[in-house]
Amino acid sequence: MVHVARRLRRVIRQGIFEVTADQCFDEVIEQCAATPRPEQGGTWILPEMISAYKRLHALGYAHSIECWRSEVLVGGLYGVGIGGCFFAESMYSHVDNASKIALTALARQCQRWGIVVIDCQMNTAHLARMGAQTAPRETFLKLVENAVLLTCHSGRWRLDEDILADV
Repeated sequence: MVHVARRLRRVIRQGIFEVTADQCFDEVIEQCAATPRPEQGGTWILPEMISAYKRLHALGYAHSIECWRSEVLVGGLYGVGIGGCFFAESMYSHVDNASKIALTALARQCQRWGIVVIDCQMNTAHLARMGAQTAPRETFLKLVENAVLLTCHSGRWRLDEDILADV
């Protein structure tokens, strides 16, 4: 379950952001690749990877969550959904809270669909504050092994309209 801090709850309730899924996957992955990350020396999202993820998106496996303000894309994340797992690859934000709101919407929608694992891959303070937990490798592998066998939401994603209504 995602932890939503009080301040973030207030921002969500203001209704200044809109969140969508799979509306502009290409832009999200390209923004993730282009957004500077001070703690990293560059991007791992190379042109060949972008091309591969775009193909996965066309096949219904890779998905994006987009965060908009005043009809401008200001943040988002992308990853791959397999069975009961979502393997988050990268996120970005050009305004405060945009990536947090995208992650909140993703976590809440995954819970509704029965997706039981969101793999964040990187253990950051930002993700830990939102409830991410690390697991020993053996535990994680067993969890994923079981979760990928689940039949959950597949194909193109669309978020429930009320996904952030009761935050």
